[in-house]
Amino acid sequence: LWSFALFYITNTVDAQAALAWQYILDISAVWIPSTYFAFVATLLRYKKSLTRNVLYVCSAALSVFSLTPLFKTGIGRLFDFFWVIPGKFYIIFPLFFALVVVLSIGHIIATLRRTNEDSTYSSQLKNTIFACIVGFTAGGTNFFPQFFNIYPFGNYIVIGYIVVMVYGVVRHKLLSPKVVVAQLFTSALMLVSFVEIIFAETTRQIIYKVVIFCVVTFFSWLFIRSVRKEIEIKDQ
Repeated sequence: LWSFALFYITNTVDAQAALAWQYILDISAVWIPSTYFAFVATLLRYKKSLTRNVLYVCSAALSVFSLTPLFKTGIGRLFDFFWVIPGKFYIIFPLFFALVVVLSIGHIIATLRRTNEDSTYSSQLKNTIFACIVGFTAGGTNFFPQFFNIYPFGNYIVIGYIVVMVYGVVRHKLLSPKVVVAQLFTSALMLVSFVEIIFAETTRQIIYKVVIFCVVTFFSWLFIRSVRKEIEIKDQ
């Protein structure tokens, strides 16, 4: 959602459309740190995580906060495309982002130090740390225009995160390839359904497409769950 919204913001010539996509971008972006920590918590096999739940609450609060002028006052032309104009307390978001990334890496390193260096699990953790550094360092340049008037060049490097993670899946069995393919397929369907809602022109169309989106989401969840169950049975 973040990358999809970013694409439309930087490629549209309509200020109103860019602002609408900016709201979608902000709401989705504030969940990136907390959901990434949730991924790390699962990878590190944390059965209970108070920190994870606290971060979810923080992201939910930031989602609401992103709708106010204190977060952003609007959008403006910058580097020949539209970009967010930060509000008085926008700084909270990059600080939250940085804090969670450092926290995630810290937990991975702590677990890595207790893990056999020659094990597959150790390789998975090292791969995850490298991917995290590549992805979040590159993605962090999105905050440059707001504070330093520097072009967000890192957006072109974020793809490196995907490359490193795919390598981890194939080489170190970081994730199940079957589950990844299933999630990519269902995510694509859900994304298309969501975009259909955005471009609906009448209330009737909105209701109809929201229902379709809910149905697609439900069956996507069932599909992914069945794939995971199948893998568990084969493992047993």
